[in-house]
Amino acid sequence: MTDCPLCRIPRFLLKPREAFQEAKNEPLSVAAFTLIPLVVLFSVLFTGISVLLSPGILFGPLAPLVTGSGLLASGATLAALLVGILVLVILCLIAMVVKAAWLHLFVYALGGRQGLDQTVKAVFYAAIPILLLGWIPLVGLIAGALWAIVILIFGIEVLHGVSSGRALAAAFLAWMVGFLLFLVLPLLFFLPVRVVTSGPLP
Repeated sequence: MTDCPLCRIPRFLLKPREAFQEAKNEPLSVAAFTLIPLVVLFSVLFTGISVLLSPGILFGPLAPLVTGSGLLASGATLAALLVGILVLVILCLIAMVVKAAWLHLFVYALGGRQGLDQTVKAVFYAAIPILLLGWIPLVGLIAGALWAIVILIFGIEVLHGVSSGRALAAAFLAWMVGFLLFLVLPLLFFLPVRVVTSGPLP
């Protein structure tokens, strides 16, 4: 494609299959240049809406400083906001790379052999609706997540050359196994601790 990275956003939202066909042979850096501005925008909007709706969650006892005139009066508070935005940008990028690596295990198991970079591209482009809508409380996050799943399935299918059924299965298994591990691993950690601290049974 010859257009700028950000110009492709509507195509991934509305015509993901065609967009992924065009992006199939492009370097991963193009997907990154498309994603990073959206991550920054999302981080700014998410931080802003969080400060307006629930500053206590972000700042705890310092919340009064970021409400009302305190937000404009305190240079330290502004610096804290900028640092918070930067941290959120970094965490978003790390989370997407980790998600792509985890998803690739299941894509590979179901026949996807085009490389990890293609899975990363699928995850990056699938994140577009979440980054555009996810800062809107509840409704935006749900709508963005559902839209992202559809785009991700198209991405796996096209970039890895697998059937839509295998693409759907890979995405579902990655989510399901991850969710089960999220539930089970804390139990495996805390159960032995509870047995030891509670002492021997009578």
